[in-house]
Amino acid sequence: VDGVLLDKLDAIGRKVRGKPDVPFGGVQCIFCGDFFQLPPVKAVRMAFEADCWDELIAHSIVLKKVFRQKDERFIRCLNELRHAELSNETCQMLRDAARNQFDGEPTRLCAHNIVADRINAQKIRQLSNESHKYKAEDVGTNDSFMQMIKKKFPGA
Repeated sequence: VDGVLLDKLDAIGRKVRGKPDVPFGGVQCIFCGDFFQLPPVKAVRMAFEADCWDELIAHSIVLKKVFRQKDERFIRCLNELRHAELSNETCQMLRDAARNQFDGEPTRLCAHNIVADRINAQKIRQLSNESHKYKAEDVGTNDSFMQMIKKKFPGA
């Protein structure tokens, strides 16, 4: 859930429940997630960047036990990568694991759209085939969700 959607859900909860001064209109919510995961490609605010975050989140619990891996050295490596603080041991471990045996060019993963856009533009310029353009059209309005809410909850 991105920050914009979280703010909208909070506003809807307050309005539908008729409790404008209570987060989510008094609906109790549990949020869980891994904020170390890469954010979505769309340029949106993360949930913890929502305007309502500080008011909504009364208690945070940080889960520290890793269940998917058993190798302590690998777990330490993953944690260092998450915090972008690599020890010499982790750097060497990654170097030892690296294999450069590709028949073609490997897929590049980019954390930022601007980097992906630059790489894509460069690769497109290298293509020798004729380009084709296709027109797409999205139909709808931004308030379609609110219309659904009003239909379901006439007093909202």
